[in-house]
Amino acid sequence: MKAENQVAPPQNNTSQSINGLLHDFLSAFKLQLADELPHVQEALLKNAGSTFMDNTARLKEWMSQVASGALSQEDLAFLIKAQMDLSRMNALKEVGLTLARIDALRKSMTSTLISSLFNTIGL
Repeated sequence: MKAENQVAPPQNNTSQSINGLLHDFLSAFKLQLADELPHVQEALLKNAGSTFMDNTARLKEWMSQVASGALSQEDLAFLIKAQMDLSRMNALKEVGLTLARIDALRKSMTSTLISSLFNTIGL
């Protein structure tokens, strides 16, 4: 018998329901990602901009204190290094918060998928 004459076996209702459910799940997941990712990006950019502006203001202040003799060059170097460390810690905190939001989204979608699958197959 030729391959073109063969007919694929019909899928049962459960299999069709699961395929439909997976399609709906992936569509919902794309929508949630599209909704969540701009918020994540906005938060990261806002934090980076704020950090840059704060650091610029501090650096200007410290430079004027060095010029007036209130700070030594060694003090300035120490302050700059400490500020860089603080900025790095803040950036890591923001990345951690972002990863937590993404993980919460992943857990929510996984839970939704599992409960929907159980409902579809009647468990």
